[in-house]
Amino acid sequence: PKEDEPTARLVALAEGALHDALPRGTLVDSMACLARADLVIGSDSGPLHIAGWLDRPLVGLYGPTDPAVYGPVRDHAIVVRGGPDIPPPRVRDRVSPAMLEITVEAVFDAAKRALSRRPIAAGATESSTPSPPAGP
Repeated sequence: PKEDEPTARLVALAEGALHDALPRGTLVDSMACLARADLVIGSDSGPLHIAGWLDRPLVGLYGPTDPAVYGPVRDHAIVVRGGPDIPPPRVRDRVSPAMLEITVEAVFDAAKRALSRRPIAAGATESSTPSPPAGP
């Protein structure tokens, strides 16, 4: 819920080039959407790790957590890191300064690299845009 407003602003700024595709339904709904994603970009979170286990191309954004310990488990995952090599302790009720050091350019470059080596999602084609599953 606290991510909804910044996510909506980011999607609006992208003028159609970006979609917040995760449904606000069940875990199964989210997994179905992630399984069809051409690319998943996210912080160290459940959806990012699920996308890794579903073998989707992904870019993991890491600041206060150490990607060597908590990073994606797939070799083709790309990690973008902000902050020092030894992350400071996490403070959950504030935005991490390390996350704020991650630049749009770094994420964009990582996304291009991830897309250049992506497998195509089951049932998708190069030009298809995945749709979230229908809700109940």
